Amino acid sequence: MELINYNDTMTSLEIAELTGKEHNKILRDIRDEIEKLEKQGIRAETIFGLGEYLDKNNQSRPMYNLTKEGVLQLAARYDAVVRFKLIEKVTKGQQQLSPAQYLLQQAQWMVEAENRLNTVENGINDIQKEVVRLGHNQRREITSNHLTVIAYANMKGISPKTYHSSSIGRKATKICREKRLQTGTVVDSKYGLINTYPSEVLDEIFFG
Repeated sequence: MELINYNDTMTSLEIAELTGKEHNKILRDIRDEIEKLEKQGIRAETIFGLGEYLDKNNQSRPMYNLTKEGVLQLAARYDAVVRFKLIEKVTKGQQQLSPAQYLLQQAQWMVEAENRLNTVENGINDIQKEVVRLGHNQRREITSNHLTVIAYANMKGISPKTYHSSSIGRKATKICREKRLQTGTVVDSKYGLINTYPSEVLDEIFFG
């Protein structure tokens, strides 16, 4: 495990004081960053070190020690003024920089922050794409043996004059609910979304 050098860190308490935010809100934000990073396989403990402090009642409370990278990661979620304060704080101890060097350093920090955010966002996008893909697969499974009332009747050679599609649809919906079967939908150019039902349910209604 990579250890944090606590001589070169900033605590969540200091961040709360600097930004004017409540400490519990800072803790919440840090935990959210940790969760997002770890979901992408990034070792958050290398930049966010969990620690403790004693409050005014001499009770132990949680806090975090943040490396410069941890401060940068956290700063990326805040507005421009808060970001500036945090970046200024963690770079103050370094050797004196010219205005141009200081601006360049801040730009580099912001690029790194953006890259970290992109890593997390790309991971979220991948998850969303997988959810959509699974949804499409599920819909294909549903529609493979599901039919609209009219399509079923046409396939079976049932005359439109002998049934009322809306009534059949209501019956099919009720049976699907009772049997905990899934219904589906298809897009019709004339009527929009139309429900589809398992063929065995329609068999039961028409021939049962």
